[in-house]
Amino acid sequence: MRSGRLEEALGECEWLVRSPWVFNTVTCGAMTLATVVDVWLEAGTQSGRDASLAFAKRMPALAESEPAYFLDALTRARLATITGPRGQAIEMLAIAHAATLRAEQLAPDQIHISYEKLASAARGFDDLLAARCAEAARRHRDAVRAAAGKEYDKSYPI
Repeated sequence: MRSGRLEEALGECEWLVRSPWVFNTVTCGAMTLATVVDVWLEAGTQSGRDASLAFAKRMPALAESEPAYFLDALTRARLATITGPRGQAIEMLAIAHAATLRAEQLAPDQIHISYEKLASAARGFDDLLAARCAEAARRHRDAVRAAAGKEYDKSYPI
């Protein structure tokens, strides 16, 4: 998506949603759903939104006890901000935030990405949550950069 090769990314996502391994483990399903929704929403088309919703309905929601639950909750909350009633979207954003907080220890070097997506999704629905998530994203990103030390290459976006 960042390189501007959206059509290529959409083609890869088409392959992912038809691949039998998607349903092999809950983590594979959550990762695939998140990736596919990212690309389809980036496309910004109604067909992309429709495809995202259809795919989310096909994929079973994860239980809170699953390590990838935060990713599933975040993806479904992002979809709810586009399609669901406002109250449901706000509720799902709060659930995704709580799940992301719990997941900080699972992926401390990558959790900033989830916070950034959550902040973006929450804008206009829960601006206080959006600000808290943006601050958490900044704090975690800064920690990753600090851990990288002087070797951090500014040309590589962390």
